[in-house]
Order: sequence, then structure tokens, then C-alpha cells
Amino acid sequence: QDLVNGMKINTPSPWSRLRQVEKLWNKVGVENEEKKRKKKMFIEDLLLVMETPFKIFLENEIEEARNIEVSLRSEDSRRQKLMTMLEEEHIEIPHSLKLSIPKLAWIRDNVSRLEAKKEAKMK
Repeated sequence: QDLVNGMKINTPSPWSRLRQVEKLWNKVGVENEEKKRKKKMFIEDLLLVMETPFKIFLENEIEEARNIEVSLRSEDSRRQKLMTMLEEEHIEIPHSLKLSIPKLAWIRDNVSRLEAKKEAKMK
């Protein structure tokens, strides 16, 4: 079952559809070699159809990861400049933050704090 817009719909898998077709082949007497050939064609077509969305998904995920890394470097550079401008001690990213998304969140929190301090200083 798939969930579409909050509604459950029954969507047979390609494999259950293939089993239904195999039953029909058996009922009408399709020969084994012909069944194997048709089944092979079905699987090749199915894999081809599934491959394109997977490639698109993979490309999107790679692009998103790259964007996170670019943001991380950009925000950290901004943080470093603010610390220098405000004459604050340079704080390194905690070693416990090994993944990019938590690092980015930590850096953004620091940038927000430093920008608020900068604005208060300018008033």
C-alpha cells in the first residue's frame, strides 16, 4: 500500500503483477522458453524504468551534500571574520561534531550570536 496525500491506496508491486501474468501464461499454455524470454524482458524494462528516478535521486542527494559543505565553509569564514572584527578569541569547532549538518548548525548559532554582539556594539 502507498500513502498518497494522506490516503491509503493499493498499488500492486511489479512482482505481484508479474505473478498474475505468469498465471495467465500457465492458463493459456505459453511455453517455458517463451515465459523465460518475456520474464527477462519484463525485468530488464522494470530495471530501466527504476534506474532513471534512482539516478535523479542520487544526483539530488549528492548536490545537497555539496551545498551543505559549501555553506559550512562559507559560514565558518563569516564566523572567523566576525570573531576577528569583534576581537574575540577564536573558537574552534568542537571535535565532537564530526558530521557536517551539526557543524553547520553550531557555526550558524555562533554567527547569530556574533552578529547580535556586533549590532549591540554598533548602537
